[in-house]
Amino acid sequence: MPITKAEVRAVILSKLQLKDHAIVWDVGAGSGSVGLEALCLVDSAQLFAFEKQANACALIEANARRLKLRNYEVIEGFAPESFSGYPSPSHVFIGGSSGALDAIFASLKERKHKMRIVVSATTLQSAYKAQQELQSDAYCNFEMQVMTVSRAHKLGTYTIMQGENPVYIISADLRLEEEL
Repeated sequence: MPITKAEVRAVILSKLQLKDHAIVWDVGAGSGSVGLEALCLVDSAQLFAFEKQANACALIEANARRLKLRNYEVIEGFAPESFSGYPSPSHVFIGGSSGALDAIFASLKERKHKMRIVVSATTLQSAYKAQQELQSDAYCNFEMQVMTVSRAHKLGTYTIMQGENPVYIISADLRLEEEL
């Protein structure tokens, strides 16, 4: 079952602005729903899904097999320590950080590679950190949205709309040093 709801995934994928032959990093990949859907949209892309929990890594593998996807690798480990040895991304989705958001951003900037970064956050603290970082001079094309999806539920003979938790979607492009 995807952790990120379909409506939120659609906006995240839109904000990623994927291109042919993209190198996509899905950080804190969970079930892999965002990264795997990115591969469904751009089959020439290459996905690296970073996830710390072994059971979630197994779920990503199962989901990828079910979708008959290729061009992906699941990396079990904590971010950003697990980034070493992998090609620099052109597109990064950060869906989970386990409190290491600052270190993840620092590691991405050390790559000195232009990339599109999209963060989804469900807590105010993570949204604030992402907003502060992605609005800094190292980035351009900053955007931030908050989404609340409501779903219809039966209540007796009536139908009511019940809201899901809001999700903050923060995005920007990391500039190359010579662009600063």
